[in-house]
Amino acid sequence: MSQDSVGPFVRDVTNALRSKATILLVDSGEWKRVEGGLLDAIDKESVDSDQKPRVFLRFGMQSRLQIWNEERENEGHWTSEDDLVKAHSEDTVDEVIGWIRDGLTEPALLWLDDLHPLVDAERDMYPDMMWVLRHFARLHENGVGVATRKTIVISGEHVPLMDELNHEASRVELPLPTYGVLKRAMEIVIGDYEIPTDDADLTEDFVGTALGLSIDQALRAFRQAFILHGNLASEDARREIQRHKSRIISQSGCLEYIEPDVGINDVGGLDVLKQWLSVRKNAYSVEARERGLPNPKGLLLTGVPGCGKSLTAKAVASNWGYPLIRFDIGAAFAGIVGASETNIRQALRVAEAASPCVLWIDEIEKGLAGSGGSGDLDSGTTQRVFGTILTWLNEVKKPVFVVATANNLKNLPPELKRKGRFDEIFFIDLPDLDSRREILRIHIEAKEREALPNIDLDKLAEESHGFTGAELETVVKDAQFISFNDANRPMTQADIEIEIKRLSPMSEAMKEDIDEMRAEADKIGQRASLGTGAGQRPRENTGGGSSFRGM
Repeated sequence: MSQDSVGPFVRDVTNALRSKATILLVDSGEWKRVEGGLLDAIDKESVDSDQKPRVFLRFGMQSRLQIWNEERENEGHWTSEDDLVKAHSEDTVDEVIGWIRDGLTEPALLWLDDLHPLVDAERDMYPDMMWVLRHFARLHENGVGVATRKTIVISGEHVPLMDELNHEASRVELPLPTYGVLKRAMEIVIGDYEIPTDDADLTEDFVGTALGLSIDQALRAFRQAFILHGNLASEDARREIQRHKSRIISQSGCLEYIEPDVGINDVGGLDVLKQWLSVRKNAYSVEARERGLPNPKGLLLTGVPGCGKSLTAKAVASNWGYPLIRFDIGAAFAGIVGASETNIRQALRVAEAASPCVLWIDEIEKGLAGSGGSGDLDSGTTQRVFGTILTWLNEVKKPVFVVATANNLKNLPPELKRKGRFDEIFFIDLPDLDSRREILRIHIEAKEREALPNIDLDKLAEESHGFTGAELETVVKDAQFISFNDANRPMTQADIEIEIKRLSPMSEAMKEDIDEMRAEADKIGQRASLGTGAGQRPRENTGGGSSFRGM
């Protein structure tokens, strides 16, 4: 197994073995990379410390115990045929652990893989399994058998035992494959199908598109692209990789790979925010690294619902030329108990592997609601998830630009709002007069360009005071339905005015809430448009100034 593939994993496992860790948890379904990393770690620990190699055991595949002895091949891997000295089909996992604990005198590492059916929480053996593992860990903690250097490694995706063993175990992360590893996967496919490789830039583009996938997932994506399109030298083939990646990422339930369909020019107004983004657009470049500039962490967008926070996230990704990954924290809490933290960690790993990218954390306040409390209602899950996200925001080194959106800062815990957590916090307000005119123009032009010369945009903008961008889009859409239903005639000024008068803007019912949002945002951030910054008088009674050309 290449060190480029699992180098950090080998390092962390080796250090854990040297520190006499008794149980290691690896949340990954990539069993080939886990196996290679464990074998390399045993090699490294034995060579560096000049100690007797550990016996390597695997239990889980077809409920069999496999034991390799300490003889190595020239490549440094354990042999798998002649040196296979024992295979029990009748042993249960608790019997295997008991035998290793009490009957095996050699240093050993037991790898429990494919363990899900054996530790199903609904089966009678689950409590016994927990007791066996904890007993194993506590015996070693009390000094019993420490000299024999015995360790259990549990790997898999969403293994129920993992979260319950946090106090007895150490968690080791297996990073997703790097660019170099995926490039070798690409070369395997090229060799298998004898694909010409005249265009080096194309190969680089394909490999970059696959970042965020496991090795097996990338191999399937490369092969499928070739089978469907007959080559790897077309834009269609590259899009096939993206579609494959989108489907796989979306399987997590809390991530969505999005192709942005708007650009920064589709966002009107927001002069301050646009300038801020423009200054940082090239901050991930090699030149920026040579200058010593830190990677931008991201920004938190808050403001009135329907005024375009989500659009801004899409526009940033499009303008910077980065993939956009939407992260739904609320969805991460769904499913089996104990899986939430695992879902969060996996989502963050995917974002790092797919970097440079924009990670859009949508409606972050909904996912973290209650994190400032005791956490009693969900056994502390929300607090643990919140802590995981905060730690990652502080420590992430990869070029992942976070755009978090929230409708109300008041609902966010103080730790997330403090200076330095995000690079900046922007408040997006109701669109002002000029912005409303521009929003109306864009939507009318997009739906019925021929009607635009006969529309008085200034008058419509005046009459739609207090409307959000989403409400202005609805007005135009409903006016088009009216004209279509009336003998399929062109849309007119009167059609739009009727819809404006009919619709009651949200800002009227939410006036106090919006004022409270502005006050809270002015304390810790800044307005996204000129003339609406903290301490300044808004240009309109709405406090507006932000504007969006499309919603």
